[in-house]
Order: sequence, then C-alpha cells, then structure tokens
Amino acid sequence: MPRSDGRLAENILYFARALRAAGIPIGPGTVLDALSALKAASIGTREDFYWTLHAVFVKRHEHSLLFDQAFHIFFRKRALIDRLIASLLPQAAGCARGAQARRAAYRGSAALQPARARA
Repeated sequence: MPRSDGRLAENILYFARALRAAGIPIGPGTVLDALSALKAASIGTREDFYWTLHAVFVKRHEHSLLFDQAFHIFFRKRALIDRLIASLLPQAAGCARGAQARRAAYRGSAALQPARARA
C-alpha cells in the first residue's frame, strides 16, 4: 500500500473508533468497506468525502446526527482532509501524472474552501 493509502486507512480507522465511542456500531469490516468506497467513489470534494463515509458508517437514521458531529470535529483541520482527498484524486479521477494531476488536486482543494471565502 502506498504511503498516502496508509495515512488514509489510519485516519479512517481513528474516525471509525471515534464513531464507535459515540455509540455507532462499527466493526473492522465496515472500516474496510469505507476504504473501498472512498477509492471507488471518485472523491473530489469534502462533501463527496462526507457522504461516502456517511453511506458506509450510518445504518440507522438516529446515527446520522452523531456521524455529522463526529465528522466535523474529527476532520476540522482543513489541511488533513485536503491531504486525504489529494491522495485519492489521481486514482479516482483517472488522472495522468504531472500537470493533469496537479490541476485535479487544485480543484479538489479549491472545492473545500468555505463558500463564503470563495464568494
């Protein structure tokens, strides 16, 4: 597994542990499902990242609010989620190396900026 995949897996594992501590039943198989979903889902924005993890980790409506709060606390550092999404962009978007990958990474990080900062 490349280094970026290792960081992604580590962060998703820690996030899953936080969700479990908050009361959402998550086992090791669900963590593996989340990693597979992130690789397959063409993640390009923070919202894509959020909803992909939500789809895997939230199985009951009453867990949705817990997930939302935990996500915003756990991934509050924008640089962390930028790095995680950047590690997925070349694979997910089918980008070639070089300039095309850099443009995709730029679009991904620009999409993560709060709407009020872009306006």
